[in-house]
Amino acid sequence: MTRTVPVPRALQRRLWIGLAGGVLSLALTTIQGAFREGFDPWQQAVSALSLGPRGWLQSINLIAFGIFVLSTVSPWRKILAGARGGTAYPAFTALVGAGFIGVGIFPQDPAPGYDPQGLALHSPTPYGIAHLAIAGVAALSSVIGLFVIAARLARDPAWPRWALYSCATALVVIGCVAVYGVWSTKPSGFAGTFERGAIVAPMLWMFAFLRRLRRGAPLMVAATTEGVTLGVERGTVRLAAAHADWARDYDVEVERLSARLAHAQLPPLVFEHIGSTAVPGLIAKPIIDFMAGYGADTDPRAYFEVLREAGYEHRGPQGVPRRELFVLGPPSLRTHHLNLVRAHDSFWRDHIVFRDRLRSEPDVAAEYAQLKQRLASRHSTDRAQYTAAKAAFVQEVLINASRPNDVPPPASPR
Repeated sequence: MTRTVPVPRALQRRLWIGLAGGVLSLALTTIQGAFREGFDPWQQAVSALSLGPRGWLQSINLIAFGIFVLSTVSPWRKILAGARGGTAYPAFTALVGAGFIGVGIFPQDPAPGYDPQGLALHSPTPYGIAHLAIAGVAALSSVIGLFVIAARLARDPAWPRWALYSCATALVVIGCVAVYGVWSTKPSGFAGTFERGAIVAPMLWMFAFLRRLRRGAPLMVAATTEGVTLGVERGTVRLAAAHADWARDYDVEVERLSARLAHAQLPPLVFEHIGSTAVPGLIAKPIIDFMAGYGADTDPRAYFEVLREAGYEHRGPQGVPRRELFVLGPPSLRTHHLNLVRAHDSFWRDHIVFRDRLRSEPDVAAEYAQLKQRLASRHSTDRAQYTAAKAAFVQEVLINASRPNDVPPPASPR
């Protein structure tokens, strides 16, 4: 069963930077076209600006555009890893970026209606042929890439109608390129307008796509351990070897929830990753346990609706005073346990002290791992018994921990 999670903001920012670079490049092209003598931006291609005395400015601009596109390849690979299109889409994006660099290096031949150097060529030059070939590959790669991402989103319930939108954008690009190809043989008209349409359509698609990512739409395949997706069936015990991506899963979820809280204009919560998935190298049930701490003067019920809208099921205190447990994932695959508590209470402090001692004392962590393995073999279908059997060890660790009574809690929300 494949589970997807929201994309980390760091990866989103890299895509936004790539898009912003493309917008800037197109703006510079528009400015050049408006002031270039004899240049008709409605008819002439953007690469025609690379002709003439100041043509080097547009050549650099096209190369920069390609570099910005190439800068998105690495984040796309990370975002789409493990899913359909995870290799193909970044590869076609790379071809688009390389294409813009190529057309910047190999200038086009003078076009009908714009020959600033007065060459009056009667046959294409090698550079001109190379330019057309590279531009064709870039356009084709853009179209194929959109169809690839459409196939990736077609069965994803978190992205309704996006497969259709992606295919429609690809068809717009095809149509614009076809019209440009016919109209560009004439000295006047609107060939350049359609060529720009083939460039702008994927950029508009990218803008809408990134806005959806920013709202927390899941897209990345969740971390896996030995081929098993993050998550455990409710009430059962399954231990997995430590995985570095558990920390990433926690960060991604905190970013997603923080964005929702900010949108709802609620006071921020303080998050802490707890449990064994928060201890590097420690075997654990592949469930992300974490706490969300609220201020002393805050009513926790204010957060209930936002957490429900984020997909969490409210399970109540579960026998722990002043704790509200929320779980994410269906009963067959619980992936996250969120403990909504006061940021300064005993539950909060005990879990942080226990976690930090396991992190700082490998011997204690190793002893705990051995205990967990023994208990998991005995209580694989009864998590309540498994948890109760660990209580004595947890209490001993807390008693032996150096924790003065005046140690302040982690920073509380304002």
